[in-house]
Amino acid sequence: MTEGALDSVIEAASARLASDEASLFASCARILLTGVEAHPTGGDGALASMALEAFEWIRERAPGEIRVRVRNCEDRPGHTVVEAHQDDRPFILDTLELVLSRFGFQQRVVIHPIFRAERDERGRLVGVETGANGQPQESYVYIEFAPPLEVANHLDDLAAHLRQVMEWVADVNADHRRMVRAVRELIANLEFAGPALDGGSARAARVQAFLDWVVGGRFVLVGMRSYRFPEVGGETELHIVPGTGLGMWRDDESSRFAKPRRGADIPAEIQEDLADSRIILISKSHMESRIHRAGRPDRILVKQFDEQGAITGFTILVGLFTRRVLRTPGSQIPLLSERLREVIQRLGLTYGSHAHQAIVTAFDSAPVELLVGADVEQLVNLLPELVAAASSKSVRLVTRTHPRGRLLYAAVLIPREHYREDLRAEIRSLLEERTGARYIDDRTSFVEEGAAIVHCFCTAPEGETIHADLTRLEDEMRQLCSPWEDRVMDAMRGAHGEDAARSLVARYERAFPEALRVATDARDAVRDLGALEALAETGEPQCSLYFASDDDERETATLRLYLAHKPLLSDVLPVADHFGLRVMDAQLFEV
Repeated sequence: MTEGALDSVIEAASARLASDEASLFASCARILLTGVEAHPTGGDGALASMALEAFEWIRERAPGEIRVRVRNCEDRPGHTVVEAHQDDRPFILDTLELVLSRFGFQQRVVIHPIFRAERDERGRLVGVETGANGQPQESYVYIEFAPPLEVANHLDDLAAHLRQVMEWVADVNADHRRMVRAVRELIANLEFAGPALDGGSARAARVQAFLDWVVGGRFVLVGMRSYRFPEVGGETELHIVPGTGLGMWRDDESSRFAKPRRGADIPAEIQEDLADSRIILISKSHMESRIHRAGRPDRILVKQFDEQGAITGFTILVGLFTRRVLRTPGSQIPLLSERLREVIQRLGLTYGSHAHQAIVTAFDSAPVELLVGADVEQLVNLLPELVAAASSKSVRLVTRTHPRGRLLYAAVLIPREHYREDLRAEIRSLLEERTGARYIDDRTSFVEEGAAIVHCFCTAPEGETIHADLTRLEDEMRQLCSPWEDRVMDAMRGAHGEDAARSLVARYERAFPEALRVATDARDAVRDLGALEALAETGEPQCSLYFASDDDERETATLRLYLAHKPLLSDVLPVADHFGLRVMDAQLFEV
């Protein structure tokens, strides 16, 4: 919106107010509407109404209050409006957008002014201006989304949910310094107990360095809580440490361990974590992220020890590694760099050799969440497999399943020249269908051998496990990601053997036009090549009638005629009709 158009909107809206309110409104509206383009459905009139309504709504607010409302407006048809007004803090807008996207709503208008408000003792607005960094400011978010909510109680339900989410955002920000202090206390405990641990102070120091690195702006802490597990009546009892819940976990009653649990009632996941010899264990959380960005939060479990080195309890941190960390090579991250050194030693590699460089490249191409959650033994097995797959020059699938079957890591390796960004969505869709995963987080990396690696973390629905025929899955992934020529070669090799396949594919690989490739499953091209060979040898027309290999419904069949000369469709269609065939579509291709 131009400055002149903005002035016109403000002037038109100000005319609806008393003269003593017009000046304050004008200042407020200029902050609200600066940078806003024309309204998609209501034009300048809708913007004027929005500014007036927002002004009336934000005029009164108690200190620290979080206000949310959801409504439909007659002059903004086809949209529902969400507004949130509170003290400014990180993660407000991205969290609101995250929640709305999860409900399947599409944003049409987003306005997010941040301003310094002057209020009297009753919380009534008396002045407003653009604030400077470091000054207390207020945040107002206005979002219109489609399709609209038509049922009144659905509006109320969404408002209540958004208010809860905004309260979590407030708790996470308010407790940030407390959470950092708690991590520092975990570091101090490791320094205290280090001499008594297996591996001594040097081992403890590596974990300390990693935790110090984590709280240095590399991990968005959203919640944490401490736990103890004393012996009670001859059984281990697990309970929370009251008052240690921070961020989203402030409320002790929200914990599944609010009431102590003993013996076999302690979840297998926790029992396995306690039995694990590692000081720190990192994995994906069961839940989806509630704030900031989509994905499964990362779960960091840190054990605590007494001066004899005996475990006395543990603390769980939940949050999200920052995007900067996700782009950082694992070899440059504390704890992981040491893990890489151990892997290289275990594999007996010579420093600087090609094999050494290939393992380092594979390590650095792997997602940080995979590296931090794997132990040395797992990496010793995984990394050489990734190296071999990357150098194979064909589509390969490398998988690892969580011991309890809750998670599946799938790495799809594709020759770089055949990688397309839209393949990621198709890969996710295939994995969802074949594994039953409820959520898939993915990203792509590239290795020097010329392969693109699509890393996918597949999470089963709560209480379920991942089930997949991995041999079939790799075959389907190869079909999905390989070029048409490679898939035809695989199908021909299976039907006629290596030598015949090479000969036929070399003869015909450039013969099929693009439109025919799109219309032909590679497995069905075997039939086409055979018919074309017969036509060339005998000069007699050939035909085939079949169900396409990629047609699971089998409601229509395909009839293909192979002719030496270009026919007229008007001559061919009556013949099909004579045999009782109902033609749904007909295409002519030259090969």
